Amino acid sequence: MINDAVPLSVHHDAASQLWTVTAPKDSLGPIAVAEDQVLVPFDGRMTAFDARDGGMLWRSPHRLDGIEFRLSTAFTPTEHHVVVPSSNPGWYGTDPIALTCLRRTDGSLAWIRDATPLSGYLTDDRTLVLWQGHEDAPRHVTALDLVDGRRLWRHDYRNVTSVLLTEGRVVVTVGTNRRHYTRAYDSRTGKRLWYTTMNRYPARPYLLTHERTPTPVALAARPHRETLHWFDPATGTELGSLATGHRSAPWGGVGTESGVPSAVWARVGNGRIAHVRPLGEGQVRTYLSPRHPLGIADPLVVEVDDRLYTTVQLDRNHDHPDRIRGERIVSARPGRLRRLTGVRWPWKVPRRDRQGFYVHLVPGHRDLLTLLIYRDRWAVAAIRHDRVLWRRGSRATPPVPLGDRVLLLDDCPEHDHLRLVDGRTGATTGPCPTR
Repeated sequence: MINDAVPLSVHHDAASQLWTVTAPKDSLGPIAVAEDQVLVPFDGRMTAFDARDGGMLWRSPHRLDGIEFRLSTAFTPTEHHVVVPSSNPGWYGTDPIALTCLRRTDGSLAWIRDATPLSGYLTDDRTLVLWQGHEDAPRHVTALDLVDGRRLWRHDYRNVTSVLLTEGRVVVTVGTNRRHYTRAYDSRTGKRLWYTTMNRYPARPYLLTHERTPTPVALAARPHRETLHWFDPATGTELGSLATGHRSAPWGGVGTESGVPSAVWARVGNGRIAHVRPLGEGQVRTYLSPRHPLGIADPLVVEVDDRLYTTVQLDRNHDHPDRIRGERIVSARPGRLRRLTGVRWPWKVPRRDRQGFYVHLVPGHRDLLTLLIYRDRWAVAAIRHDRVLWRRGSRATPPVPLGDRVLLLDDCPEHDHLRLVDGRTGATTGPCPTR
């Protein structure tokens, strides 16, 4: 029993070092990991568990009433704080969203920002940058002090296309895909550091990093010119470009320890995907040729342990929903014109369960983790090379890699279980250990 008498139990197996937290049904929320803490909303309060044994470290005294999470971990942990929005921000949403900032030492309340229309936010451990880009509300970019929530500065625009926060700079793209301007500001003062003339850089850039560069590089597509460009967000200096031959934006690519990709994938022709690594020694152009139309996973292509993964649509006939067969996970080794083939499932898994109607790809330590829905239920599957290792029923929350283990919320009909699962075998401990 804790705080307000909501029952919670922890089962830790010393031999396997696996653990399970059991709570009443629908009381646990999505998962985030910050150093040695596993952060999970429990019965409306942010709660920190020890990543080593599942023991509770603290439970916030501040109640997060009305918090909604949809298929993602909406809150953002930093070194000293946790930022929690009342629902997931979206570029095209106009619903008011409140922000709550908690201290990571004990979950105590740092500050609350009243609900206002919000398209998105980014934060480091000093500054929180939020923006509103929808035409039905005042469009602006605002910076707050993360420690006390006071407003540092605000700039208003006719339109906001993208926002980046990196190395103490806020890079803002305003306008449309055909007519846009890029401006960079000091994240603490709002002073303009550099700006570009119309259409010099593409809209909605992605951050890339590499061990040989001290600061990240921004890369994005200019879709109407069929090119990729990359530039230094610190100075605005253009560093290079690449003709793609296809009007398409880049997609997320290879993950790093910092969570910032070092390369992206871009469509470069009919059914072909190119691997673009602007920060390495020259361009690495790997071509893949999918047999079916590409899926809608985000990121579209991921690389884990020298293997590439993506999804393809098995049927796009939306006029007949009963005929749609969903998305299939495919993989290949890097190589020119390499064909993407389906991953191999255990024979015990029915064929109808080998594809999903929503598939979310998560790069793990050595395995690909996927969250996928089979018509009316969710599951997590672990894939190594081209073979599915294991599958477990899950809540509609993406799994979180923790070294060679996996954190997930299972689909027990009677309780909520937060489990640390063996990444190789899918083994677990505690009550209701069914797969």
